Amino acid sequence: MQFPSGHSVSEDGRLAVIDFQTKSVMVWSTKSSDKRRTGRDTAVMVCPTGLHCPGNVAITRAGQLAVTDSKVQAASLFME
Repeated sequence: MQFPSGHSVSEDGRLAVIDFQTKSVMVWSTKSSDKRRTGRDTAVMVCPTGLHCPGNVAITRAGQLAVTDSKVQAASLFME
């Protein structure tokens, strides 16, 4: 990560961090199903947002990433 600017932790232990430099969200998962699938302790997923100024992120109960953009004063939902 070059410029982490916002983060969130979901109820099931996933950590989502915005990298402002690349305009993407990185999500780390510690779920046991991910460990079996990847053979690693954590699975990392990179989600490009295409937003100009991503600032805050949350993982919804439905598994979507909610990201706010302060430049356009909006929030976007991305499927995980």
